[in-house]
Amino acid sequence: MVGPTESNEFVSAAVRAEELYRKMLAAGLEPGEGTFASLIPIWAHAGFPEGAEYFLHEMQIRGLQPSQLCYY
Repeated sequence: MVGPTESNEFVSAAVRAEELYRKMLAAGLEPGEGTFASLIPIWAHAGFPEGAEYFLHEMQIRGLQPSQLCYY
Protein backbone atom coordinates (compact mmCIF):
# COMPACT_ATOMS: atom_id res chain seq x y z
CA MET A 1 0.00 0.00 0.00
CA VAL A 2 1.04 3.54 -0.61
CA GLY A 3 1.57 5.66 2.51
CA PRO A 4 0.90 4.84 6.14
CA THR A 5 -2.46 3.73 7.50
CA GLU A 6 -2.87 6.38 10.18
CA SER A 7 -6.41 6.84 11.30
CA ASN A 8 -8.05 9.88 9.81
CA GLU A 9 -10.95 9.93 7.41
CA PHE A 10 -9.00 10.83 4.29
CA VAL A 11 -6.28 8.26 4.91
CA SER A 12 -8.88 5.57 5.61
CA ALA A 13 -10.72 6.48 2.41
CA ALA A 14 -7.48 6.47 0.42
CA VAL A 15 -6.51 3.05 1.74
CA ARG A 16 -9.96 1.64 0.94
CA ALA A 17 -9.81 3.16 -2.56
CA GLU A 18 -6.42 1.59 -3.17
CA GLU A 19 -7.70 -1.79 -1.96
CA LEU A 20 -10.57 -1.55 -4.44
CA TYR A 21 -8.10 -0.58 -7.18
CA ARG A 22 -6.01 -3.69 -6.41
CA LYS A 23 -9.14 -5.87 -6.49
CA MET A 24 -10.08 -4.39 -9.87
CA LEU A 25 -6.67 -5.27 -11.27
CA ALA A 26 -6.82 -8.79 -9.79
CA ALA A 27 -10.22 -9.29 -11.43
CA GLY A 28 -8.80 -8.28 -14.81
CA LEU A 29 -10.60 -4.94 -14.95
CA GLU A 30 -8.72 -2.09 -16.57
CA PRO A 31 -8.89 1.17 -14.60
CA GLY A 32 -10.02 4.21 -16.53
CA GLU A 33 -9.69 7.94 -16.16
CA GLY A 34 -12.48 8.03 -13.57
CA THR A 35 -10.66 5.52 -11.38
CA PHE A 36 -7.53 7.64 -11.35
CA ALA A 37 -9.52 10.87 -11.01
CA SER A 38 -10.70 9.42 -7.69
CA LEU A 39 -7.42 7.92 -6.49
CA ILE A 40 -5.11 10.86 -7.18
CA PRO A 41 -6.97 13.57 -5.24
CA ILE A 42 -7.90 11.34 -2.29
CA TRP A 43 -4.21 10.62 -1.64
CA ALA A 44 -3.37 14.31 -2.03
CA HIS A 45 -6.17 15.34 0.37
CA ALA A 46 -5.02 12.69 2.82
CA GLY A 47 -1.69 14.51 2.98
CA PHE A 48 0.35 11.98 1.01
CA PRO A 49 1.39 13.52 -2.31
CA GLU A 50 3.61 10.50 -2.95
CA GLY A 51 0.44 8.39 -3.18
CA ALA A 52 -1.04 10.85 -5.67
CA GLU A 53 2.19 10.76 -7.68
CA TYR A 54 2.18 6.96 -7.65
CA PHE A 55 -1.30 6.81 -9.16
CA LEU A 56 -0.48 9.58 -11.64
CA HIS A 57 2.42 7.41 -12.79
CA GLU A 58 0.16 4.31 -12.91
CA MET A 59 -2.27 6.30 -15.04
CA GLN A 60 0.42 7.37 -17.46
CA ILE A 61 1.94 3.89 -17.89
CA ARG A 62 -1.54 2.69 -18.85
CA GLY A 63 -1.59 5.27 -21.65
CA LEU A 64 -4.05 7.62 -19.97
CA GLN A 65 -3.52 11.35 -19.63
CA PRO A 66 -4.61 13.22 -16.51
CA SER A 67 -7.47 15.65 -16.86
CA GLN A 68 -8.56 18.50 -14.61
CA LEU A 69 -10.60 15.97 -12.60
CA CYS A 70 -7.36 14.50 -11.29
CA TYR A 71 -6.43 17.76 -9.60
CA TYR A 72 -9.51 18.50 -7.49
